[in-house]
Amino acid sequence: MSPPAEPLQAVHLQTRALLAELRPLATEAPAALQPTWAGHLDRLEELAQFLASGGTASRTPVLNPPASHSQWALFGRLLRDKRNAAGLSRVQLARRAKLSDATVKFTETARHPPSRATLIRLIGVSELKLRWADVPGHPMPPSAETSGPLLPAERTGLASQLNCLLTPSSDSLPLIADLARFLNGAGGYVEQTHAYLDHYSAADYLALCQNSLAATTRRSHMPLGELAQRIVAISGRAPLQVIALGSGDGIQETQLVAHLMEASAPSIELCLLDISQPLLSCAYRHAADRLASAPQVKVWALQGNFHHLPLYTELHRSPTRRRSPRLFTMLGGTLANLDHEPRFLRQTLLACEVDDLLLLDVPLASASCDEPLQIKARDRLLAGGVPASYATWLGGPIWRHCKDVERVDFHWRLETRCPVPGSYALHAVATVKSSRCADHQFSLFRMGRYDPTQLARCLGELGWNEVAMVSYGGEHSLRLYRKRADGTPEAGR
Repeated sequence: MSPPAEPLQAVHLQTRALLAELRPLATEAPAALQPTWAGHLDRLEELAQFLASGGTASRTPVLNPPASHSQWALFGRLLRDKRNAAGLSRVQLARRAKLSDATVKFTETARHPPSRATLIRLIGVSELKLRWADVPGHPMPPSAETSGPLLPAERTGLASQLNCLLTPSSDSLPLIADLARFLNGAGGYVEQTHAYLDHYSAADYLALCQNSLAATTRRSHMPLGELAQRIVAISGRAPLQVIALGSGDGIQETQLVAHLMEASAPSIELCLLDISQPLLSCAYRHAADRLASAPQVKVWALQGNFHHLPLYTELHRSPTRRRSPRLFTMLGGTLANLDHEPRFLRQTLLACEVDDLLLLDVPLASASCDEPLQIKARDRLLAGGVPASYATWLGGPIWRHCKDVERVDFHWRLETRCPVPGSYALHAVATVKSSRCADHQFSLFRMGRYDPTQLARCLGELGWNEVAMVSYGGEHSLRLYRKRADGTPEAGR
């Protein structure tokens, strides 16, 4: 019997967080100890990959036949030459490959033979044009490792099914072009959708979610199991359609579906919706692999903008379609990133029907919105400044698109007059310094904080009754709402 998926996922996230903490320390270790550090990091990387497979992958094979030191020296020189030809420094290559600087250095100097996990990451950097045939011992590429027993997705045929729909609004190239023009303007507010558009932003966001100790700890404490029991009870153990709005990497949504199955939901259709193609692809792969052994679960993806949800007819009821409860989810604090939450709930979720459910992951206010001094003293994120991982993720588009950028400084701006009564918001504001013009400021991301009583009252006025809640982590809460029969908002609201 395989170990339960959720504990393995939690340990996987913790392992990734540990790697993120250890890699900077490895670069500062004495030269004589750096090969030891690199070896330990490689083994942790292999452990992380094993956990990511759900504990089902076989142990990484040893390169056979064993390569000599001279062979690794030749490989190291080849890697160095290919890196130089690609115009990459060691640091740049390490970041592209998600490796430590020390691992790249010791591979090039043959001081420490690379693990298979390291080789996979290096060969995955397309600019290097590195091949498995270049590796001493000629190990098999990863694709050859699937020649044994088929994966669950392959056994069920899930991998061969049509699994993703593209909406007219899913073309990210015009959106990226618009963002580039805006970032070269006078400044202003950037809507949260643009934080995930290009592949680099998506990669930085994934690194933040999966490598940040704070993020992984919060995820591991999320009480999805308790809410799943409540959801199944409310739905009368009927088939469920789960529509994940802004699914990101899909880890939390997949865990929720697993808990719904444990709570005896007879069948589940999981629709992952995100505007970012890289994130959606990552989420679909994760969900399909983890849930493939459950025949009662169907997983598919929809690439689009959840602000345009009423336009997506695939999610609408048809007169002949069998009525089943729908559960809309906004996990990962997605609600808190919106610039006007009531408008979104009123206009974007207007097609919701009586008894549809809405699950929100809600950051809680540290103090009353009428007491900004108390907020500044008690809100840990505000007091600590913008974390480096946030600055890397949010500042990436500025460095890629703005002309003549010399420096980007981040700070939080507190907003106490917000659309949801009793709430406040933190705006991640970037000050862009350029050699060609005066400083510009851009509000790149919004994070709301809510008073739970007033949030429930606000949603109640929009036709959503709060039916369950569980607080976790001291600063967050999962809250479940059900659409009322009299859910039409009053005129003028």
